Amino acid sequence: MAVSIEPDEDDGRFPLSDAWRRAETTVLPARTLILDLTRSEDELMSDMSKKHRQYVRKSEREESIEIRRVETAEQLEECLEVYRATSARADFGLHEDSYYHDARTMLGEHAPIWASYVDGKPVAFLFLAVSGRTSFELYGGMDETGQRLRANYALKWNAIREMKARGVERYDFGGLINDGVTTFKTGFSSHENLLAGTWDRPMSGYGIWTRGLPLAKSVVRKLRRR
Repeated sequence: MAVSIEPDEDDGRFPLSDAWRRAETTVLPARTLILDLTRSEDELMSDMSKKHRQYVRKSEREESIEIRRVETAEQLEECLEVYRATSARADFGLHEDSYYHDARTMLGEHAPIWASYVDGKPVAFLFLAVSGRTSFELYGGMDETGQRLRANYALKWNAIREMKARGVERYDFGGLINDGVTTFKTGFSSHENLLAGTWDRPMSGYGIWTRGLPLAKSVVRKLRRR
């Protein structure tokens, strides 16, 4: 077994000691994108790619889209329908629905969720976790209508502005893993960040833990896809 941590520090700044070692199996990607929300909205917008600025403004002008806060369990369930559609399209596994409901309940106001609605139904959503200083993207997705309208551009910009207005200093995009979503994320800034990554403090049975955890994760992913 082991105690695993992922310090919110740049790579190389985590204070090393003999008690900790870099983990063979990571939880979150160390490569990510963190916006400095102490900058002005104009500065944040100017740091986007030209195409992203165009799509943000175009989706903001789309009269059929309404962005609003997800407040109830029923509204979250509608967003999870969008998430299941995203999962099927992008071929990634999901937790049971109860997992996301429990996360929202436990985090409370520290887990704001926004969705883009068309004709009263969500077509894209974004689920965050927020501390006093940092906002972190947990989950998000969109259906075919959301794709067609590029609803996720205005939705993400709305979340960034909301976090800035709340006084949060940092907006973490939740990891970059070289896929289509990563291409979308990196258009929101001209830089990337590399964090310290996953570190383990070994305990008894650590060797079994390091060999068994990747296998267990693989089995769980396969079962969820079924």
